Amino acid sequence: MGPAAGTGADIADCTAGQDAGGGDWQVLLRFTPSKAGSFATLTGRLTARSDPGNQLAIVLDGAVVSHPYRSQAATGGAATISAGLTEDLGKG
Repeated sequence: MGPAAGTGADIADCTAGQDAGGGDWQVLLRFTPSKAGSFATLTGRLTARSDPGNQLAIVLDGAVVSHPYRSQAATGGAATISAGLTEDLGKG
């Protein structure tokens, strides 16, 4: 795992809920203006890599809770985490 690309201070807003089908849990993150561009650059670089190099670790309290792969850059200052989250992790 590489160095941290951001911290909680880089997140302007975060909401959790079930997807439109009412099944899987997801978390919508909105980044601060100062982090939005660098996150888009990072996720864009990940899309060019093969598995597992295209994964982005989501770390909470020192533990990896998810490591979704990136198939496209997360542009627009927001990202959705939806890879295998439970309600507890989604609301965590």
